[in-house]
Amino acid sequence: MPTRSEVWFVADRLRAKPQRVSIRSVIDALPSGGSFRVVGQHLAEWKEERCYQPRLELAQLPEALQEQLVGFGKAVWEGALREATRQFQADRDRLEGLRLHDQKLRDEALDVADTISARTDVAAKEAERLRVELAMAKEEIKGLRRKLKGVRAVGAGAEVRKAEAKAAARDYWDRLAKEVRDILSAHRGMRDGMTRDEILRRLPEPLKAEAIELGEDLGLPNLSKRLDERVLRQKYLTKEGRVYRSRDDAAGTAA
Repeated sequence: MPTRSEVWFVADRLRAKPQRVSIRSVIDALPSGGSFRVVGQHLAEWKEERCYQPRLELAQLPEALQEQLVGFGKAVWEGALREATRQFQADRDRLEGLRLHDQKLRDEALDVADTISARTDVAAKEAERLRVELAMAKEEIKGLRRKLKGVRAVGAGAEVRKAEAKAAARDYWDRLAKEVRDILSAHRGMRDGMTRDEILRRLPEPLKAEAIELGEDLGLPNLSKRLDERVLRQKYLTKEGRVYRSRDDAAGTAA
């Protein structure tokens, strides 16, 4: 097998001619030939050491110019790498900006969707409340018409019907006052009593529905008027300021 020195000697001689220095050309120029493995290993070291550039050298350029061209090529390559890296980073930053912008738009869209959904829920609840109130108003109108018909009754039996309507109204408000007394008595621990607003909220639904059926006004002013009438007649209730109490509780307190 050829030695390192033999391979380098042949390679230098081929380069000086000038001829292309390759594994095949070196093997052919060696007196005893050689294998690709051995010659290739020695020749690789030679090319690295000699900075061999076959295309430039075969163009018969001066060695100094060859070195300058090699340096220029290296500088161009490094500059190209820097520019490619800069462009890559710029594209990456631009894509990241687009991603953040898209994320912001998506978040804003979700916020808008949540707001619309919440407003839709509120509107639906409000619509349902108005529907219920409208239904109740229609029933109240029916009751008021029945009551008005009884009050305005004329002809045979008109006075009887009027008296019956008044008795029914009186009976209703008496039963309501009793119910209020029972509600207040059931809360004897609440020595502060209840206002008309609290009483109205605690009235049983059937009693409220009956008021609509009879055409009786359960608004707060009329409720106060009817309860105050019982207070004056000392029936079921007492009142201090705006607060109603059960007469039983008041008697117990006095005792």
